[in-house]
Amino acid sequence: MMKANAIALVVEDMEAMRKITAQQLRQYGAKEVHQASNGAEGLRVLRNHKVDVILSDWNMPVMTGIDFLKAVKENPNWQRIPFVMVTAEAERDKVREAIAYGVSELIIKPFTPHMMRERIERAFKRPVRIPSEIRMKDPLDEPPAEVIKPSVELADLGDSEPAQDVAKLKDGNILIVDDTPDNLRLMSDLLKDDYKVRLANNGKKALELCRGETPPDLVLLDIMMPEISGYDVLEALRADPATQHIPVIMVTAMTEQEAELKGIQLGAIEFITKPIQPQLLQMRVRNFMRQVWRIRDVQASYDDMIEAAQAKEAAEQVVRHDIKGPLAGILAAAEQLSLNAKRPNMVNELADDIDTMARQLMNLINLTQIVYKIETNQYTMTPVSVDTIGLLQDVVTSSKRVFEAKRITCNVFWPKSKGAESMVCKGEELLMFSVFNNLIKNAFEAARPKSAVRIDISETEANQVEISITNDGVVPEEIRDVFFEKYATEGKSGGSGIGTYSAKLLVEAQLGEIEMNTDEQSNTTTITVRLSKP
Repeated sequence: MMKANAIALVVEDMEAMRKITAQQLRQYGAKEVHQASNGAEGLRVLRNHKVDVILSDWNMPVMTGIDFLKAVKENPNWQRIPFVMVTAEAERDKVREAIAYGVSELIIKPFTPHMMRERIERAFKRPVRIPSEIRMKDPLDEPPAEVIKPSVELADLGDSEPAQDVAKLKDGNILIVDDTPDNLRLMSDLLKDDYKVRLANNGKKALELCRGETPPDLVLLDIMMPEISGYDVLEALRADPATQHIPVIMVTAMTEQEAELKGIQLGAIEFITKPIQPQLLQMRVRNFMRQVWRIRDVQASYDDMIEAAQAKEAAEQVVRHDIKGPLAGILAAAEQLSLNAKRPNMVNELADDIDTMARQLMNLINLTQIVYKIETNQYTMTPVSVDTIGLLQDVVTSSKRVFEAKRITCNVFWPKSKGAESMVCKGEELLMFSVFNNLIKNAFEAARPKSAVRIDISETEANQVEISITNDGVVPEEIRDVFFEKYATEGKSGGSGIGTYSAKLLVEAQLGEIEMNTDEQSNTTTITVRLSKP
């Protein structure tokens, strides 16, 4: 659902569509909906009202949607508002431009209420992108995700219909309207193997389905029906901005030219006479559905472009977050270097530390592409044996220097009888460094001054190495269930919620496990990582 009590802004030059969209947003939970007929009016609304989400058309007079997007993203007061753009199939280069300026979602017209709600909910969940933070100007064009084949199910002829997941219907959603059961069954049997078929035996039911959350992609409409004729249904569909785009094929036993002419005048795209010729019906439906498929392919392509931009930007954000640790260590070591310039041994030691952390920094920059591949399921791990104890001790040394002012005690413990060589993990050293650099840095940040951070290494019966990092203080209860989710943070100044997400992502990429536990009685938090042994 939408953010609780959200305030929305709808920018659309067509008044009827603007009002319908505003009404739908209220149904989705919006507390208040402001309306504007173009981007310039939208900016005036933003200057005078708080807004939580923007839904804007692309082609508008005075100020277009893309110019409005640019103006929003260039203003520090508005640039973090989720921005959903609606377009009647803009050029691909223009879409890239919108993505470069930080659009949250793109919706191709015509769209269903189901699609609009889904995109708005997604816009709220995603981090808002602003131009100054976007590095990638040319999003990757990934192939569309595989779509599930259609399920075959006939809609209930009663007063209510179960919710359908239209996102799974690759081959289309057909509504057949006829008051004769035999005709409904005949046309359904001809089409149900290739499409999702719904049935309505009267005009009232047909209008309900067309105005619902998942309207049909195509309507096969009988003319002669009691109470509400097919002509009346078609006229009502064309008068409503929310349904006027739905293609309608008139199917009737009437053969007079006047009947066909009236149907075309009211907006029918084709006229088929009874008795039905099966092959002709199937071919005509297939021809009209091609346009539906083309629009869906374009929508999927734009979705993939935004997903690619989001994934790569998230990868870069993870790496930027990880870079802060070694960079802070280098700065701290450089400061100590200047204070101990007359102590050669100390200078040599600090110079070695700076060299080590500079190399770590370079490796982390290379981590960007790895994280991106992991998030997009393209990464293949090349595991090696990693000296777990040595790696942890290096991270601890760096963290102690960075947090020297807190005077935190931190030691690494392992069974001495086993020997360090028995605590070797199977993984990738760069990924493991990033994991423990994040987790130990977080432990130092959370720990009270002059307290202790404890790191324990042991073996499990499942032939794993288990690393536990414990610090005093407990994770706030409100984020415990989402502790490893992206952008989950609470009570930490400047916290991004990236560190723990990154750690989980990289641990699982190495086929490991990670968990967090809090102990209210001892007032401690422990992060446990388990990685396979060679």
